[in-house]
Amino acid sequence: MEATWKELQLDIAEYKEEYLKLRSSEDVYSALEDNAVALSTMKSSRFAAAFLAALDKWEKTLSHISETVEALTGARGKGETPLARGQGPSRTRPRHAR
Repeated sequence: MEATWKELQLDIAEYKEEYLKLRSSEDVYSALEDNAVALSTMKSSRFAAAFLAALDKWEKTLSHISETVEALTGARGKGETPLARGQGPSRTRPRHAR
């Protein structure tokens, strides 16, 4: 999993001069889905207890990646905006929606 995310190239572009937007998210969502299936398989193994901390870390990491990708793709249908420079995914909602 680690190698997948180290090698994955993100196509990020400026949007309205003050935001960043992910142009294509197909590869990211494909990797997220593949890794989620792999994690699920590993967690159901009888040997999972030995690696539970690492598996939990990857679950949280994949969740954060998913949230960030949603912010970078600009979930406009939900009243959100693309990710402003220097902001994390939790700050993507307009001020009046907080």
